[in-house]
Amino acid sequence: MAITLKKAPLVELVADLRWTPSLSSAQDQTGAAVMIPQSLVDPSQAELFFQQFGGAIYQHGFKSVERLIPHSMPLPPDQMVCRYRQAGTDAQPVLVQVGTNQFSVNALPPYKSWADFRPWIEKAVAALLEVRPDSLPFRASVRYIDAFRRDLTEGKNPTEFLDSELGIGVKLPDSLAKRKRGPGKVKSSITVNIPIDGMQMTVKAGEGLISGETVTILDTQVTSSPDIAPTIEAVMAAFDEAHTIIHDSFMELVKPIIDRLEPTGN
Repeated sequence: MAITLKKAPLVELVADLRWTPSLSSAQDQTGAAVMIPQSLVDPSQAELFFQQFGGAIYQHGFKSVERLIPHSMPLPPDQMVCRYRQAGTDAQPVLVQVGTNQFSVNALPPYKSWADFRPWIEKAVAALLEVRPDSLPFRASVRYIDAFRRDLTEGKNPTEFLDSELGIGVKLPDSLAKRKRGPGKVKSSITVNIPIDGMQMTVKAGEGLISGETVTILDTQVTSSPDIAPTIEAVMAAFDEAHTIIHDSFMELVKPIIDRLEPTGN
């Protein structure tokens, strides 16, 4: 049985796919040829894609649709256009979003486990592959955002908590440390990029605000190289690998405070 954290600090989990946008040739003011996203020139193909995806994801209970960019506006790449949710009292805590070259499945609170979330990712990916008009490869990523509140940090400020409890810290040279004046605390944030066999792990840690409360944010993302085949098997394998890397790293990182997270199982 997998370990479950009763007081898990997770606030957001996203499984994301991106691909190269379709391009059209055009000319700039000098007459030189340029390539611009197809959706900015003629959004009709993208609109058909959104309509067809809406029908495919509807079959899995995602009947509530929110349009994020109005029909009258251009459709830029790398932005979500439509958001889909389940409706009714038995709706799952899952959100699906799609744009002209981007797709994501988001876990909403209360998040239980990857095992519970994964089948919904697979259903949404299957719907995407069913209607996507091309077969370009994907870049896949999984991202976890954790927020450690005061009950988990035991009152330490984010910089102190990251350094003393999780081992994530910045050591200032004397030339900077001696400049400190007054009672305020030194604050730091950190971004680390770690290559992992065709993937990259990015960890960001520092201070953040949630509902007006100062919290310690740990933002961890693992991204594949952009050559994931557009098949359900390849996509889910990439997501599973990224999740495993993040999960195992997190569990090792929080060992010093694991009792505060109230783990169950083994």
